[in-house]
Amino acid sequence: MSDETPPATGRRTVRLLQATSFTSGLDRASIAPLIVVLAKDLHESLDRVTLVATAYFLAYGLLQAVWGNVSDRFGRVRTMRLSLAIAALACLGAAIAPGLISLLVARTIAGAAFAASIPAAMVYIGDTVPLRERQGALTDLMTGTAVGTAAGTVFAAVVAQYLHWRFVFVFGAIAAAALTVLIATLPEPQRAPAAPFRAAFREVTSRRITLLILGLSMAEGFALLGFLVFFPATLQLGGASTSAAGAVTAAYGVSVMGFGFLVKTFGHRFSPATLITAGGLSAAATYTLMSLHRDLFTVLVASALLGASLPLMHSTLQTWITESGGAQRAMAVSLFATTLFTGNALGAFVGGSLIAGGHVRTAFLAALAVSIPLTLVAAVSRQRHGPVITARETPVAL
Repeated sequence: MSDETPPATGRRTVRLLQATSFTSGLDRASIAPLIVVLAKDLHESLDRVTLVATAYFLAYGLLQAVWGNVSDRFGRVRTMRLSLAIAALACLGAAIAPGLISLLVARTIAGAAFAASIPAAMVYIGDTVPLRERQGALTDLMTGTAVGTAAGTVFAAVVAQYLHWRFVFVFGAIAAAALTVLIATLPEPQRAPAAPFRAAFREVTSRRITLLILGLSMAEGFALLGFLVFFPATLQLGGASTSAAGAVTAAYGVSVMGFGFLVKTFGHRFSPATLITAGGLSAAATYTLMSLHRDLFTVLVASALLGASLPLMHSTLQTWITESGGAQRAMAVSLFATTLFTGNALGAFVGGSLIAGGHVRTAFLAALAVSIPLTLVAAVSRQRHGPVITARETPVAL
């Protein structure tokens, strides 16, 4: 790629891609405050409704590598437009779903479709933005995701309480449809010939260190992402309003943004192992608190602590996978996202099963039990293997 910025690669282009990442983050976060509401409205058990979130996260993770291959072969803009059009239809389907099964199907399709948004946008920036400007553009993209995540819980909670949960998905449908049209104004960047999917997969998975990082990513998804969806639910089950529960949990997204800025600014002063340890300790403190008490203040603090763990640990592991991927970096990053959200789905399933059975404390102790060995193995392994790469070089990507 030339070091000259293409004419269309400017602030408007980045803002469009940022709006795409915002919409994806908002849609993914919106399910958290809706679980209890959906269970009551659809007359279903909490664990069955939790399957809606589990299926979404699983589809979101499994389709990462597939969409990456599609964008290599058919183009970045076409891929983003196709995925957003599917997402719009899926959100509309969720808005009019008459029962749990139809809602489950619609949300699974939405997760599969939104899986293309952030990876395709990141690759588009990599294809079109000069290296000296790329970090800022990627940071803007990930800020959009973080803001969407923070706004998603509040937005969904307020809409569900004062209007109806179906309007949450109506908004998602409108936003995705609008972006489908707007993204069409972006030029299709030139791209190198794509490597065969199977060959790239075999090359990436043949390295032991890459397999280790992918295993850590799955554990991270379980511990750092899988149980966040139940923070509002525990408050709602305790009598808190839907809007209050959503607002408190939004501290997670705010913390991600704040600590993301701190890691980007000061992260180079610390070793990757130190950043991983700090993130793991923050997660452990989160689940220690949640296992002991769950009132509004405790969940607020826990949400902020869990939000801090993501820039500290996740961005460091993500940087590591980009180094281990070699020539097949895109495939390695796609598989990293796949294992991350597979772990997310597994955590949501385990947490939902335990909480539905009345074992709320046990659910958060399970997350604690995974976060401790995850931190130890990740920190020690990162210290022993690979060059010292700081989290400053890679923004948080979800």
